[in-house]
Amino acid sequence: MLAVEIAVQDARGVQIASDVRPDRIELCSALALGGLTPSIGFTRSAVEVLRPPGVGVHVLVRPRAGGFEFDASERATMLGDIESAVAAGADGVVIGALDGREIDLGFVRDAVVAAAGAEVTFHRAFDVLAGDHAVARAGAIALADTGVARILTSGGRPTAPEAVDELAALVSSASGAIQIMAGGSIRAEHVAPLAAAGVDAVHGSAKGAVSYVAPVTLGSGAATGEAAYDSTDAAEAQRLVDAARAL
Repeated sequence: MLAVEIAVQDARGVQIASDVRPDRIELCSALALGGLTPSIGFTRSAVEVLRPPGVGVHVLVRPRAGGFEFDASERATMLGDIESAVAAGADGVVIGALDGREIDLGFVRDAVVAAAGAEVTFHRAFDVLAGDHAVARAGAIALADTGVARILTSGGRPTAPEAVDELAALVSSASGAIQIMAGGSIRAEHVAPLAAAGVDAVHGSAKGAVSYVAPVTLGSGAATGEAAYDSTDAAEAQRLVDAARAL
């Protein structure tokens, strides 16, 4: 059965996930930046809400915006965040690190150890190399060998729906050694063709805009006046889950 993962960045999204029951969520903050590590308090709260309905909580561990090459202090922070997330009850963690245009396998091995048996997903840092099929295949097998459970990827294309052929090739190359999860601008109508490509899961944010009036300026991206922010949209989330369950 095709699994569904929804990226969630706030308490509203957690509650919607409890209602629509995807297989798991990717818990994060700052989705507009591609997602950053959420707080431990938020992680504990999400686990408390989602464990009874059986929705897995997988915590994104990414210390800052920007690229995926990290210095020693950033790697140490990420390993500490992995340990803290698992201690807070997370079922898995989502990580990614590169060394130039190659996967930082040393860090990945350390991350798997820090996860202490919780599932590890390698996120879309993989798409830096996924455009080259031979490199992507080698990277997928190398990640499987470290104990990583799955790869989140748009097949090296801007969005996953554009990469059905690339994703099918990656699934074939992986030969079941590691799960391939399609992510990147996925909505309900994209689920069937992606499932036909053989992916193990789909990942979407199911987001919608929430309007508000900002009384004060809060940084360069949040001026006063009418504004909006992204949050999980209940109807979009339900459509995504329903599309997968209908297969």
